[in-house]
Amino acid sequence: MSTPVHPGEALFKGEKPFPIIPSCEHYPGSEKLMFRALELKDTAVVHNDARRTRNEFGFLRMWSIYPAQIQPIADAMKPDHSEVENGAAILLAAQKTDWGPIQYAGELHDRATYRYYWELLQKAKVTGVAIPSEADKAFFS
Repeated sequence: MSTPVHPGEALFKGEKPFPIIPSCEHYPGSEKLMFRALELKDTAVVHNDARRTRNEFGFLRMWSIYPAQIQPIADAMKPDHSEVENGAAILLAAQKTDWGPIQYAGELHDRATYRYYWELLQKAKVTGVAIPSEADKAFFS
């Protein structure tokens, strides 16, 4: 029986991961978010706007210009627990096949989706989102 390979070793072997570069593109409706980004003290507004930028526009981070904005933005950008559970299950199944393509819940997954879910699990780990214990043990111990 071979030793399980860590996702970072298997998925990025010999390559550097692509850096995440903030986008400056204009998305329809984003001008309202840009205007509201000046909201300084209403943390609910800041959180909701940051959650919307993540879910609707696909942003992975957001600038804060006032200390009270930091935590609501960080909380809104955390991965959703259901995404973490799903990603952990996919990565554990992929690890068992030595990172070959798999079918999970009726969908085909390969190295591209494994990379996405590996980055999602790493983000969950650093932001305090609970990771299923089997995945935590397999990938972070």
